[in-house]
Amino acid sequence: MANQLVWFRNDLRTCDHAPLSEALVAAHQQNSTITAAFIWSPEQLQQQGAGSPKLAAYQQALDALNDDLAALGVELQIITAPSWQQGVTDLIELCVRLDVDNIYCHYEPGWDERLRDGQFHDQAPEQMHLHRANDLYSAPPRQLLTLQGNFYKVFTPYKRNLLAQIIDTLVAPRPAPDNGLPAQAAKPLALGERFVWDNPMQLPVLEQQAHERLEDFMDQMNDYSSLRDIPARAGTSLLSTSLALGTLSSRQVLWTIAQRQALTSSNAFLSEILWREFYKYLLAWRPELCLGKAFNPKWDQFPWQTDPSLLQRWQAGQTGVPLVDAAARQLNQTGWMHNRLRMVSAMYLVKILQVDWRHGEAWFARQLADFDFAANNGGWQWVASTGVDATPYFRIFNPHEQSRRFDPDGDFIRKYVPELAPLANKAIHQPTPELALALGYPLPVVDYKTSRADTLVKFKKLGQDYDQHH
Repeated sequence: MANQLVWFRNDLRTCDHAPLSEALVAAHQQNSTITAAFIWSPEQLQQQGAGSPKLAAYQQALDALNDDLAALGVELQIITAPSWQQGVTDLIELCVRLDVDNIYCHYEPGWDERLRDGQFHDQAPEQMHLHRANDLYSAPPRQLLTLQGNFYKVFTPYKRNLLAQIIDTLVAPRPAPDNGLPAQAAKPLALGERFVWDNPMQLPVLEQQAHERLEDFMDQMNDYSSLRDIPARAGTSLLSTSLALGTLSSRQVLWTIAQRQALTSSNAFLSEILWREFYKYLLAWRPELCLGKAFNPKWDQFPWQTDPSLLQRWQAGQTGVPLVDAAARQLNQTGWMHNRLRMVSAMYLVKILQVDWRHGEAWFARQLADFDFAANNGGWQWVASTGVDATPYFRIFNPHEQSRRFDPDGDFIRKYVPELAPLANKAIHQPTPELALALGYPLPVVDYKTSRADTLVKFKKLGQDYDQHH
């Protein structure tokens, strides 16, 4: 008798989980057993950039998944390994021991992920089959091509094609399966060291939390376009950690939106969800992005600054630019940063402090509970003008103007940079040297106008030199 195993990855849920549903059906039809497994390798995740907030969120989601699977009569086995490579070997040994011939999982893009699955195919016995579902995407990447047969490098036509494919084919997400197996008592998971993240913003992490938050957010989605850029307001969905862990799927979000509104290109929240898919789509075609490669190598030779204090002051929220510092402190204190501020903060690091975008990418990865490699890398390369559909090199956010526009009363700055709280609304966005010194706030680490002009000159020259030689 061939038994079944569900290999969980970044999909820590029981609802809308095709591999779990298919494995349960197969187990019922064949009167076989079903087991679930997860390779827990903090070392591998840390190598990919994850820090304590993401690792702690993983552990919380795994604990909840363990309970949910036990209620379905399925045991979750944790394979603890120093790497995915060792974990795959241990997984195959587990399958041999349990007489498992069919392993069900989701396809994942990425360099290490491809190596992991390739190793499974190389090492697994001939009768052992890996069944991979494409549920990570609303449409499989190889179905989304330009008229010339290439993958998309610009978001808008990608979105248009994707919406055209799914608008009439989107089906209701699968509910948690009811397989009729007797519930089990959940055994505590052996996850080793417990990582710490206090989650002070109460970001939804677990599957049930994600569903509750999604439903609550639908009631305010009409205000999303007007509120999403104001960091002092609760105008965003806060679902990024759930989406990064897979305790909520993008299809569940799309279906929920479709029950309230039409799936149109003008829907701002829908576009943000599809941006996440777009960056994962790119990894399916360009997995070498996981190796620190720029999508567009044209700007690879930019003369980045090597003074470590520039990066350190940006990380600590001590640049002397209030909105940038408030964003950094929010990240350090909560494990999350408002999306508008991710762009403002990143652009300041790359195009004003002239620090290599990869250092910023690594810091966000380490600090974010919602760290998702594709979204993080895509966002940083967009800011640095090295990525797909990136902002032109000459587009540089002025952080002071961004502050006046999106935090006009200084509420967000006052919350995270309390030393500036006594200042009037007009002064708080760009305090004079006298006011800053009097309040114990640092002077700007660089002169914004001078540095901006220098960045533009360097980018222009680099582009000219590249074009001459290519």
